[in-house]
Amino acid sequence: MPLRPEFTLRALDDVATIQDWTAAKFGELTSQRYDALMEAALADLLASPDRLGVSQHPALPADVSVYHLRFSRKKAARPAVEKPRHFFVFRIDDDVLTVLRVLHDSIDLPSHIDSDESSQ
Repeated sequence: MPLRPEFTLRALDDVATIQDWTAAKFGELTSQRYDALMEAALADLLASPDRLGVSQHPALPADVSVYHLRFSRKKAARPAVEKPRHFFVFRIDDDVLTVLRVLHDSIDLPSHIDSDESSQ
């Protein structure tokens, strides 16, 4: 059965924040390209959730994985985003891939994942 995507409210807020910041800093066209990259990364995960680039973080529960957007940049809109800086934090339960957060790769990951998020 194909996976279907869901986003937590915090993940949706993360996406909105990324969109707003990117548009303000780099312009609407770049924001649209970054959106296309996030969409391509989600499509890649839905098609193959154990694909190259999916990994576990030692400080997170075993059922929570991370996937950096850079692994999907060749499939996104052209011109490609040169240096994507975000990753999806997600979990798969049955036929649902839940994106828990969309976070910048420079942050301390465990401090941005609440225990209630990782156990939802």
